[in-house]
Amino acid sequence: MTSSKHRVFDFREIAALDDTAVILRNWVSKASSFFSDFWNDAAGYGAQVSLGAISTESYASLLEGVPKENVCCLAEIGNYAWSMWFVSAEDLRLIASELLCLPEVSELGDGDLSPVELSLAKLFVDRLADSLSDGWLGEEQVRVNATDLEKDPRKTRIFRAKDLVSRTSVQVDLKARTVVIHWLLPKQKTCDLLETSVDRRKSEEPVCPSPDLIEQLPIEIACQLGKATMPMTKLSALHVGQLILLDQRIDQPVTAFINESPVYACWPGRIGKQQALEIASCLND
Repeated sequence: MTSSKHRVFDFREIAALDDTAVILRNWVSKASSFFSDFWNDAAGYGAQVSLGAISTESYASLLEGVPKENVCCLAEIGNYAWSMWFVSAEDLRLIASELLCLPEVSELGDGDLSPVELSLAKLFVDRLADSLSDGWLGEEQVRVNATDLEKDPRKTRIFRAKDLVSRTSVQVDLKARTVVIHWLLPKQKTCDLLETSVDRRKSEEPVCPSPDLIEQLPIEIACQLGKATMPMTKLSALHVGQLILLDQRIDQPVTAFINESPVYACWPGRIGKQQALEIASCLND
């Protein structure tokens, strides 16, 4: 070891590689086109949506780092699971300014969101939920419905403190900058929903090659004439034309191998100008 320091392996680092994370990313990627159409009509340009990093923690530990000034709502995924969205008031104010085509966010004021800003923020959240509904990857339609916006996500207790929650974010690229909508999902329920509704690999029958294709597969047959053992001194003295005595008698058949396994006892010979083997017996029998 070059260092005495060891770093504890964090399984959250590979969370973005599992099947559930891949499906989530594909879902949001498909929903992006629907949201971009809405934003183009509302603000005059397309806004791309993408999924941020994914990690898994307990609900209690996640809430500890959430500012009370954030605004939140619940997002129900069909009748299967409740999730939570929360976003900073600053990002919601930026969204409102973009929808109102205002050049500067500061023109809308500081502090709590105004009724107009809340109304525009609610419109944004509803259209994001509609886009996720339209982008659902499963065969059966699943609607995403968002509740009214409320302040301080820490007051909303939809999970138990010890429950494992997947944390990710929906990132929307606006003209000024990218706004981030944090997304908390129940770990197990989300995995079960996506695997049963979207990932149908487990239910598919394994693909079997046809008998005709199997019959055409090439099989290599190798024949061993015999073996010889000699010291290194004699091996280094070998030259062209010298004969090497094998341990194989000429009155005994040689062995033919298939996939490095002895299968046939054969007599060597030739057919025209090519060498050939005549099978004398099957060794497996």
